[in-house]
Amino acid sequence: MAREHGLGIQDGRAVGAHTGAAPVGPNVPQNVRDAYTKELGHVSEVNALIEEALREASQADGKASAELDKLATTVNVADTSQAHNEILVEASHVEFDI
Repeated sequence: MAREHGLGIQDGRAVGAHTGAAPVGPNVPQNVRDAYTKELGHVSEVNALIEEALREASQADGKASAELDKLATTVNVADTSQAHNEILVEASHVEFDI
């Protein structure tokens, strides 16, 4: 999406031609002001998507970490019935959820 709008990604954030430099002053043409405003909207939209993706990835990472810790305590289970009926079934549900 960033590329579609002519933006780049720098340090995990969207950047464009006008990033950090608002065109101000009486000599700035209206088309430049319009391009700046449009670009700000695109930057905001892309940054929101990046933030949401990072939030979701962090959430999945936290769930996976907790489940791996939980599974680590079941490594020495010798009862195949327990391993299949309890641990494996629960792990597959967690995997699907993540």
